[in-house]
Amino acid sequence: MRMAIVYPRRVMPLGIRTAGQTHVEHAAALAPADFFARYYDTHTPVLLEGFTRTWPAFHKWCPGYFAARFGDVIVEVAESRSNGVRPPGGWQTMRLAELAARMERETDASVYLVAQGHALAHPGLAALASDVVLDERFFGLGVDFGTLGLWLGPRHAVTPLHWDKTATVLAQVHGEKRVQLVSPVHTDMLYTRSGGYSEVDPDRPDAAQAWPLFADAPVQTITLKAGNALFLPPRWWHHVRSLSASASVSIGRFAGNRDGT
Repeated sequence: MRMAIVYPRRVMPLGIRTAGQTHVEHAAALAPADFFARYYDTHTPVLLEGFTRTWPAFHKWCPGYFAARFGDVIVEVAESRSNGVRPPGGWQTMRLAELAARMERETDASVYLVAQGHALAHPGLAALASDVVLDERFFGLGVDFGTLGLWLGPRHAVTPLHWDKTATVLAQVHGEKRVQLVSPVHTDMLYTRSGGYSEVDPDRPDAAQAWPLFADAPVQTITLKAGNALFLPPRWWHHVRSLSASASVSIGRFAGNRDGT
Protein backbone atom coordinates (compact mmCIF):
# COMPACT_ATOMS: atom_id res chain seq x y z
CA MET A 1 0.00 0.00 0.00
CA ARG A 2 1.31 3.43 -0.90
CA MET A 3 1.92 5.85 1.90
CA ALA A 4 0.07 9.12 1.60
CA ILE A 5 2.30 12.10 0.99
CA VAL A 6 1.59 14.97 3.34
CA TYR A 7 2.70 18.28 1.94
CA PRO A 8 3.56 21.17 4.21
CA ARG A 9 0.90 23.84 4.62
CA ARG A 10 2.98 26.38 2.73
CA VAL A 11 3.76 24.74 -0.61
CA MET A 12 4.06 27.83 -2.77
CA PRO A 13 7.56 29.32 -3.15
CA LEU A 14 7.64 32.42 -0.99
CA GLY A 15 6.46 35.53 -2.78
CA ILE A 16 5.82 33.79 -6.09
CA ARG A 17 2.04 34.27 -6.49
CA THR A 18 2.28 37.98 -7.27
CA ALA A 19 5.99 38.21 -8.08
CA GLY A 20 5.44 39.51 -11.60
CA GLN A 21 2.68 41.98 -10.79
CA THR A 22 3.12 45.73 -10.63
CA HIS A 23 0.12 46.30 -8.36
CA VAL A 24 -0.77 45.29 -4.81
CA GLU A 25 -4.01 43.46 -4.14
CA HIS A 26 -6.64 45.31 -2.06
CA ALA A 27 -9.07 43.83 0.45
CA ALA A 28 -11.78 45.40 2.61
CA ALA A 29 -13.44 43.79 5.66
CA LEU A 30 -11.21 40.74 5.23
CA ALA A 31 -12.05 37.86 7.57
CA PRO A 32 -9.06 36.63 9.61
CA ALA A 33 -9.30 33.11 8.13
CA ASP A 34 -9.17 34.56 4.61
CA PHE A 35 -6.26 36.83 5.52
CA PHE A 36 -4.16 33.96 6.83
CA ALA A 37 -5.06 31.54 4.02
CA ARG A 38 -4.81 33.95 1.06
CA TYR A 39 -2.03 36.30 2.16
CA TYR A 40 -0.11 35.34 5.31
CA ASP A 41 0.44 31.68 4.39
CA THR A 42 1.29 32.44 0.77
CA HIS A 43 3.55 35.43 1.58
CA THR A 44 1.46 37.77 -0.56
CA PRO A 45 1.25 41.53 0.16
CA VAL A 46 -2.20 43.05 0.51
CA LEU A 47 -3.58 46.50 1.23
CA LEU A 48 -6.09 46.24 4.09
CA GLU A 49 -8.63 48.98 3.55
CA GLY A 50 -10.11 50.72 6.60
CA PHE A 51 -7.82 48.83 8.96
CA THR A 52 -7.13 51.67 11.42
CA ARG A 53 -10.37 53.64 11.10
CA THR A 54 -11.74 52.19 14.35
CA TRP A 55 -8.63 53.08 16.34
CA PRO A 56 -8.82 56.10 18.65
CA ALA A 57 -5.46 57.04 17.11
CA PHE A 58 -7.07 57.55 13.70
CA HIS A 59 -9.22 60.35 15.10
CA LYS A 60 -6.56 61.91 17.35
CA TRP A 61 -3.03 61.54 16.06
CA CYS A 62 -1.53 64.55 14.32
CA PRO A 63 1.46 66.83 15.03
CA GLY A 64 -0.71 69.18 17.11
CA TYR A 65 -1.97 66.33 19.30
CA PHE A 66 1.54 64.99 19.87
CA ALA A 67 2.79 68.45 20.87
CA ALA A 68 -0.11 69.31 23.15
CA ARG A 69 -0.44 65.94 24.90
CA PHE A 70 3.13 64.57 24.93
CA GLY A 71 5.27 67.56 24.05
CA ASP A 72 7.71 67.29 26.98
CA VAL A 73 8.47 63.59 26.44
CA ILE A 74 12.06 63.09 25.24
CA VAL A 75 12.32 60.74 22.25
CA GLU A 76 15.15 59.41 20.09
CA VAL A 77 15.15 60.34 16.42
CA ALA A 78 17.28 58.97 13.62
CA GLU A 79 18.37 60.77 10.50
CA SER A 80 15.99 60.37 7.59
CA ARG A 81 17.08 57.40 5.43
CA SER A 82 18.42 55.64 8.53
CA ASN A 83 18.86 51.88 8.31
CA GLY A 84 17.45 51.62 11.83
CA VAL A 85 20.75 50.62 13.46
CA ARG A 86 21.46 52.75 16.50
CA PRO A 87 24.97 54.29 16.18
CA PRO A 88 27.53 53.71 18.98
CA GLY A 89 26.85 57.16 20.41
CA GLY A 90 23.09 56.75 20.18
CA TRP A 91 20.57 58.73 18.18
CA GLN A 92 19.75 62.38 18.62
CA THR A 93 17.17 63.16 21.31
CA MET A 94 14.55 65.90 21.35
CA ARG A 95 11.23 66.82 22.89
CA LEU A 96 8.29 65.34 21.05
CA ALA A 97 7.00 68.91 20.66
CA GLU A 98 10.10 69.72 18.58
CA LEU A 99 9.59 66.65 16.40
CA ALA A 100 5.93 67.59 15.93
CA ALA A 101 6.97 71.09 14.87
CA ARG A 102 9.37 69.63 12.31
CA MET A 103 6.62 67.33 11.04
CA GLU A 104 4.53 70.39 10.26
CA ARG A 105 7.35 72.62 9.04
CA GLU A 106 9.79 70.50 7.06
CA THR A 107 9.22 69.61 3.43
CA ASP A 108 12.38 67.50 3.20
CA ALA A 109 12.75 65.47 6.38
CA SER A 110 15.92 65.78 8.44
CA VAL A 111 14.86 63.41 11.26
CA TYR A 112 12.63 60.38 11.67
CA LEU A 113 11.33 58.60 14.76
CA VAL A 114 11.73 54.94 13.76
CA ALA A 115 10.36 51.68 15.12
CA GLN A 116 13.73 50.55 16.44
CA GLY A 117 13.56 53.29 19.07
CA HIS A 118 10.68 51.44 20.82
CA ALA A 119 8.95 54.72 21.60
CA LEU A 120 5.65 53.10 22.59
CA ALA A 121 7.46 51.41 25.49
CA HIS A 122 8.26 54.85 26.94
CA PRO A 123 6.26 55.38 30.18
CA GLY A 124 5.49 58.91 29.09
CA LEU A 125 3.77 57.61 25.95
CA ALA A 126 1.56 55.00 27.62
CA ALA A 127 -1.56 56.96 26.74
CA LEU A 128 -0.41 57.07 23.13
CA ALA A 129 -0.14 53.28 23.07
CA SER A 130 -3.71 53.01 24.36
CA ASP A 131 -4.90 54.72 21.17
CA VAL A 132 -3.94 51.56 19.24
CA VAL A 133 -6.64 48.85 19.28
CA LEU A 134 -5.53 45.47 17.91
CA ASP A 135 -8.05 42.86 16.77
CA GLU A 136 -7.20 39.67 18.69
CA ARG A 137 -8.44 37.56 15.78
CA PHE A 138 -5.47 38.86 13.77
CA PHE A 139 -2.91 39.54 16.49
CA GLY A 140 -3.81 37.31 19.44
CA LEU A 141 -4.21 38.17 23.10
CA GLY A 142 -1.84 39.92 25.46
CA VAL A 143 0.00 42.10 22.97
CA ASP A 144 2.99 43.90 24.48
CA PHE A 145 2.67 47.42 23.14
CA GLY A 146 6.38 47.90 23.69
CA THR A 147 6.97 45.50 20.80
CA LEU A 148 5.01 47.65 18.36
CA GLY A 149 6.88 50.04 16.11
CA LEU A 150 6.08 53.75 15.99
CA TRP A 151 7.06 55.85 12.97
CA LEU A 152 6.74 59.64 13.10
CA GLY A 153 8.30 61.96 10.55
CA PRO A 154 7.96 64.93 8.23
CA ARG A 155 7.31 64.82 4.52
CA HIS A 156 9.94 62.85 2.58
CA ALA A 157 11.15 60.81 5.55
CA VAL A 158 12.54 57.67 3.89
CA THR A 159 13.22 54.08 4.83
CA PRO A 160 15.68 52.69 2.24
CA LEU A 161 15.00 49.56 0.19
CA HIS A 162 15.35 46.52 2.48
CA TRP A 163 13.68 43.31 3.64
CA ASP A 164 12.67 42.07 7.09
CA LYS A 165 12.93 38.55 8.51
CA THR A 166 9.37 38.56 9.80
CA ALA A 167 5.99 39.63 8.46
CA THR A 168 4.66 43.05 9.40
CA VAL A 169 1.46 45.03 9.13
CA LEU A 170 2.28 48.68 8.49
CA ALA A 171 -0.76 50.59 9.73
CA GLN A 172 -1.14 54.18 8.55
CA VAL A 173 -2.77 56.50 11.09
CA HIS A 174 -1.99 60.02 9.85
CA GLY A 175 -0.78 61.27 6.48
CA GLU A 176 0.31 59.21 3.50
CA LYS A 177 3.27 57.07 2.45
CA ARG A 178 4.37 55.61 -0.84
CA VAL A 179 5.56 52.02 -0.59
CA GLN A 180 7.46 50.27 -3.38
CA LEU A 181 7.74 46.49 -3.11
CA VAL A 182 9.76 43.84 -4.93
CA SER A 183 9.26 40.10 -4.48
CA PRO A 184 12.14 38.09 -2.96
CA VAL A 185 12.05 36.13 -6.22
CA HIS A 186 13.85 39.11 -7.79
CA THR A 187 16.52 39.60 -5.12
CA ASP A 188 19.28 39.02 -7.68
CA MET A 189 18.25 42.25 -9.42
CA LEU A 190 18.60 44.44 -6.33
CA TYR A 191 22.34 44.85 -5.70
CA THR A 192 22.12 43.63 -2.13
CA ARG A 193 24.45 44.58 0.68
CA SER A 194 24.82 43.54 4.30
CA GLY A 195 22.02 43.88 6.82
CA GLY A 196 19.19 43.11 4.40
CA TYR A 197 19.53 46.40 2.49
CA SER A 198 19.89 47.19 -1.20
CA GLU A 199 22.12 49.73 -2.91
CA VAL A 200 19.18 50.67 -5.14
CA ASP A 201 17.34 53.94 -4.60
CA PRO A 202 14.15 53.43 -6.63
CA ASP A 203 13.31 57.14 -6.36
CA ARG A 204 16.38 58.23 -8.29
CA PRO A 205 15.45 59.35 -11.80
CA ASP A 206 18.49 57.49 -13.16
CA ALA A 207 17.88 54.30 -11.15
CA ALA A 208 17.64 52.16 -14.30
CA GLN A 209 21.01 53.43 -15.51
CA ALA A 210 22.71 53.28 -12.11
CA TRP A 211 21.50 49.71 -11.44
CA PRO A 212 20.72 48.10 -14.82
CA LEU A 213 19.41 44.81 -13.41
CA PHE A 214 16.87 46.71 -11.33
CA ALA A 215 15.31 48.10 -14.52
CA ASP A 216 13.78 44.65 -15.17
CA ALA A 217 12.50 44.04 -11.62
CA PRO A 218 8.68 44.24 -11.31
CA VAL A 219 7.95 46.92 -8.69
CA GLN A 220 4.59 47.05 -6.92
CA THR A 221 3.79 50.62 -5.82
CA ILE A 222 0.98 51.80 -3.57
CA THR A 223 0.00 54.96 -1.76
CA LEU A 224 -0.73 54.01 1.84
CA LYS A 225 -3.38 56.44 3.08
CA ALA A 226 -4.50 57.12 6.64
CA GLY A 227 -7.02 54.49 7.72
CA ASN A 228 -5.43 51.69 5.69
CA ALA A 229 -2.67 49.18 6.37
CA LEU A 230 -0.25 47.12 4.30
CA PHE A 231 0.65 43.51 5.00
CA LEU A 232 4.36 43.01 4.25
CA PRO A 233 5.39 39.35 4.10
CA PRO A 234 8.87 38.35 5.28
CA ARG A 235 11.75 38.95 2.87
CA TRP A 236 9.72 41.16 0.55
CA TRP A 237 11.82 44.18 -0.36
CA HIS A 238 10.22 47.54 0.39
CA HIS A 239 11.14 51.20 0.11
CA VAL A 240 8.97 53.68 2.03
CA ARG A 241 8.65 57.45 1.59
CA SER A 242 6.35 59.75 3.55
CA LEU A 243 4.33 61.93 1.18
CA SER A 244 3.28 64.22 4.05
CA ALA A 245 3.76 64.48 7.79
CA SER A 246 3.10 60.90 8.78
CA ALA A 247 2.34 58.63 11.74
CA SER A 248 2.39 54.84 11.38
CA VAL A 249 2.45 51.75 13.58
CA SER A 250 4.14 48.48 12.60
CA ILE A 251 2.86 45.20 14.03
CA GLY A 252 4.89 41.99 13.84
CA ARG A 253 2.94 39.52 15.95
CA PHE A 254 0.00 37.43 14.71
CA ALA A 255 -2.68 35.18 16.19
CA GLY A 256 -2.31 31.43 16.48
CA ASN A 257 1.26 31.55 17.79
CA ARG A 258 2.44 32.88 14.45
CA ASP A 259 5.66 34.82 14.89
CA GLY A 260 5.67 36.45 11.47
CA THR A 261 8.15 34.04 9.86
